[in-house]
Amino acid sequence: ATEDTPINMGYGTLNISGGKIILEGTSKKCTLLKSAYDSATPFPAFINITGGLFINKNTSNANVMNDSTKGTEPIVFQGGTVLYPENIDSIVRGRIDAPKTTTAKFDGETYYVYTKTAATDDKYAAVMNEGATLRLVEGSSGLRFGAEFSPKVVKKIGASDTTSYGMLIVPTQYLVNLGGFTVEALTEKYGENGFINILCTEDAGLVKNEDGSIALQAAIVNIKEDNYDMSFSAVAYVCIDGVYYYSEFDQSANSATLESVAKAALEKTNVNYTPAELIIINGFAGN
Repeated sequence: ATEDTPINMGYGTLNISGGKIILEGTSKKCTLLKSAYDSATPFPAFINITGGLFINKNTSNANVMNDSTKGTEPIVFQGGTVLYPENIDSIVRGRIDAPKTTTAKFDGETYYVYTKTAATDDKYAAVMNEGATLRLVEGSSGLRFGAEFSPKVVKKIGASDTTSYGMLIVPTQYLVNLGGFTVEALTEKYGENGFINILCTEDAGLVKNEDGSIALQAAIVNIKEDNYDMSFSAVAYVCIDGVYYYSEFDQSANSATLESVAKAALEKTNVNYTPAELIIINGFAGN
C-alpha cells in the first residue's frame, strides 16, 4: 500500500484479527480502498477489524474511507484500535461506529485513536449489571459481578455443545494500554494464568430465567487485605465455536473495590445481615 500503483483488491475482504497493518505514503494513488469505489463501476471490497492495530498514515487521499457502494460502509470495526491523523478526521467521522477516545503520538505525529472491545455491539452480547455486590460465604467471600443475556440474544445464541458462558475479572490497572478487555489481549500480555477467567455453568454462576434470559454471576474471592481498596473490573462473554463475544465494558459502571462495596452494604437499612456476615462486611470495610 506504499507504492504509487494502488493495490487492486477487486471483490474481496481484508480481515484484521491481530498484529498491525500500516497504510502509509503520500501519493493519491496510494490507497487501500480506492478500488472499492469507482464513480462509474462500483464494486465491493471490505475491511473487517476485530482486533490488532490499523494505522492510516496516508493523509492525501480522501477516498481511503469512501463507501464501497451506496449505503454500505467499507470498514466493519468490531474490535481493536484504529489510528487516523488529525487532518483527515472529517473523512472518517461517522464512518466508524466507535467513539474517538483520545489522541496519541505515532512516529512523532498526532493521531486520533478509535478503540473498541471486540464484538461489544454484536447480536450475541450480554449487558453487565452496574456495580458489584458482595459474596458472603465464610472462607470464600469476595466481590461479585453480574450480567444478563436478554431472551432475544439467548435465542440467537441457541444451544450447542460448543457454546460456553463466562466472565473475565482483573485488577482495573491491567486494562491500561491493554487495547481490549478480551481473553486474547490479556493472554498476550499476562499469560494464560495471569488473569481470572470464570466459566459459568448451570451448576455454578449461570441461571436460566423463565422469560428466556440468562443471568451470570462470577466473583473474585479471598482478596488479600492489602487489596481491599484495589479496583477490579469485569466483562461477560459468550464463546461460540471458539469465537468470543463480549459485553460492553464501562469502567465507571463495571469496576469496583471490595472496600467501597462493603461500605455501601453497611449503609443499607433494608437488609438484615447475620452476625457472621456483618463480621465479614466490617472487615472488608476496614472497620
